Amino acid sequence: MRPYAPRRILPLLEDLQKLERGLTVDPLNPLFRDIGINHLKSRLRSHPDVAAAHHADLVAEILV
Repeated sequence: MRPYAPRRILPLLEDLQKLERGLTVDPLNPLFRDIGINHLKSRLRSHPDVAAAHHADLVAEILV
């Protein structure tokens, strides 16, 4: 087994830094808009017993 080696973050080349626009968020992008609800659906489906015991209201509302 290899020992853990943390990854290094390399600096962006200077010519690429000039083109870099920074972080952007597009509120119309459906991936960003729906990722939270899709993650919740996945968790509720993968653990139906826990969801029913602790979040019955969400199960009834989301998984219908």
